[in-house]
Amino acid sequence: PGAMLRKELGEHLVSLGMVGAALELFEEIELWDSLIVCLTLLGKKQAAADTIRRRLEVDPTDPKLWCALGDALDLEEHFQKALEVSDGKNARAMRSLARRAALREDWTKAAEHWSAAMKINPLFPDGWFSAGYALLKADREDEALSAFVRCTQIDAENGQAWNNVAALNIRRGKFAAAHVALQEAVKQVATSWQTWENLAMVAAKIGRFQQSARALVKVMDLTGGAKLHVATLSTLVERCKEARSGGSGSAPDWLRKESDAEAAEAEDTRAKLAVLGGIADIEIEGDESDDEVWEGVGGAVLSGGGDAGDMADDFLDAFISDDDAGDGAGDDADAAAEAAKAANADDVRSEVLSREVVRLEAAVDEVLKTALGSSGGERSVKDTADLWALSADLKEARGEFLVANEARLKRIRALETSGWRKDAEAFAEYADASLDMCRGRLRACADAVEDAEVADAKRQLAQARMHMNGVVKASVAGMFDEAMGEVHAELVACMEEVTKAEEGA
Repeated sequence: PGAMLRKELGEHLVSLGMVGAALELFEEIELWDSLIVCLTLLGKKQAAADTIRRRLEVDPTDPKLWCALGDALDLEEHFQKALEVSDGKNARAMRSLARRAALREDWTKAAEHWSAAMKINPLFPDGWFSAGYALLKADREDEALSAFVRCTQIDAENGQAWNNVAALNIRRGKFAAAHVALQEAVKQVATSWQTWENLAMVAAKIGRFQQSARALVKVMDLTGGAKLHVATLSTLVERCKEARSGGSGSAPDWLRKESDAEAAEAEDTRAKLAVLGGIADIEIEGDESDDEVWEGVGGAVLSGGGDAGDMADDFLDAFISDDDAGDGAGDDADAAAEAAKAANADDVRSEVLSREVVRLEAAVDEVLKTALGSSGGERSVKDTADLWALSADLKEARGEFLVANEARLKRIRALETSGWRKDAEAFAEYADASLDMCRGRLRACADAVEDAEVADAKRQLAQARMHMNGVVKASVAGMFDEAMGEVHAELVACMEEVTKAEEGA
């Protein structure tokens, strides 16, 4: 008992950082393994090695001592000896060899050693993660995926492992599996904007656009608007435009499918919670009420069982005569009621789907406002211009033509610093922005009805004409009219169309 108490005291001293005092205590009770650990912690590697050698003279077949000697002297040959005396069954020696192979970036050896170590001792979550990484670096992706999956099975809170499972499934084109992994990853690493961005991309791939939009909003919150995957946002804007163009009579297929998928997911979650918490729920209900629940009366209400419903049907049948049962008027009334009920259900569903579109638009709008209102961080000129273009498309889809035209103008201003007068690629981007701006103003002019609207549209057309005139001249000066003949011709044609519209306004 005294030795056990001293051992426990020594372990407490080590946890408090009093390694020297613990060292003396372990030496008194001849607890050699703990003594070697203390010597290693104090940096007295040679003293630790001498102690280990003395112990090996007593028991040369102890693989733990050979591993400790390898740690003290940093020599792989002692780990190999530990494997030799254990007939290749010492997991610690395998892990040590794997780590040293990884340090020198010998990923083939590291993968072999980690795989062997995990076969010996599979209940080691950090080992599965390291094995997965080594296997991935060794181009053994199938085995790497299996290793990361095992890691998540043992330690479900390892967000990096979930992320790696998702990444490997994305490489394989299995976006549904990647989506499941990323949903778990963001629960564990909720402050990682990269993980949220991956979720946004994958959710958009499988048609979960609402979730994609929410994930992008989270990315904006975590980065202050500095980071944004523009391609994913572009997909969401296209879905908003599609929903608007479909009219109020019908919802697009993707929206119905997403609504059904979210409903099924919510139902699945409720079912799991019911299974896990059913007993607790029953106890809570019992505490709240002292009323007895009789099977056949209250049981049907609370648990879906009992015969109360059947009894009510029996009583109802007793009041229905043969004449009533044969009357077709009752059947017609029932059919009409069912039709009205179905129509009402369709109306409710359409209303719900319309609200979903509004929610999606609000989330996309929030992302655009945050991104365009921030400093931009490392965002390129082209990405900034693309964001203004997406903002213009969203505003026009919602009928906000004036705001859309302002966004298109800001897109042009963003491209002013791109060197478009000399660089062909930059000029093509600037020309596209100019064409988009002019066509937007042409559409706004066509929709103008009131005198004030017509006057404002005419003024904007005049500005567009002068702008296009400048772009055409720059095209000639930079000799883009020869190198990019189609683009130049399109610019000229658009300028003429604007001029005609201005004269006819």
